[in-house]
Order: sequence, then structure tokens, then C-alpha cells
Amino acid sequence: MIEVTVTARLKHTEDPEKVLQAMKNLFPDLEYEVREGYIVGRGRGIEALRTFIEIIGREAIAPRTLQLLRERKRGRSIVIPIDKEVATVSRISFDEEGEMGPIWLEVRGDVEELENAIRSLVADRDSSR
Repeated sequence: MIEVTVTARLKHTEDPEKVLQAMKNLFPDLEYEVREGYIVGRGRGIEALRTFIEIIGREAIAPRTLQLLRERKRGRSIVIPIDKEVATVSRISFDEEGEMGPIWLEVRGDVEELENAIRSLVADRDSSR
């Protein structure tokens, strides 16, 4: 079982509702809490990442995603940055240097479950060629 947490720090110039919507575009199945200065979403199980994984497949970025997961894996935890601005249009770019700052995705527990789900996207794409 995995535990999922997404966090975005709010800049004083950002509309919290727009940032929350950007997060929900990628992770609609999480429970969100808006706090002063940041937004946190939490969920459990691979189902919490269903939309995120679907977008990775649609955008054909599974190989890059797997590489990033391997680079960022620390034991039973993976933390990756997702560009907040790109998320506003339901797309994914892994970037912590974006103008608006990142949405941080943290996956804890059986992180191989996420890796396997993304690996299957690569296999599906390769078998359809």
C-alpha cells in the first residue's frame, strides 16, 4: 500500500483556488486542505494516482518518469517536483525551478507499485507499435 501526499507552497501573488485546481487536475482523488501559505492533499493506494498515471501515458513520458523515480527514490519514499503552471492545463512537467514553484509529490510505502504502473505504460506502448 502506498501513501500519497502532494504539497504546494502558495506565493503571495497566487490565487489559492487556481493552485488547488491545478493540483486537482493531476490528483483529483485526494483529500485537500488549504492552509495559510500552502495546500496539502493526501490519499492512499495506487487509485490516488490514477489520473496522474493516465496523463503520463497520454503524454508518452513514462520513460522519463521512470528515470526520475529511480533518481529520486530513497528507500521506501520518492519525492518529485511537478511544475505548478503546467499542471493548470492538466499536463505534467517535472520541474522545481518553474516561475510559480513546484507541486511536490511524495509517495511512501510500496513505491514499486507506482513504478510497475508506469512500467506497464511503456510495455503497452511498445506492444502497440
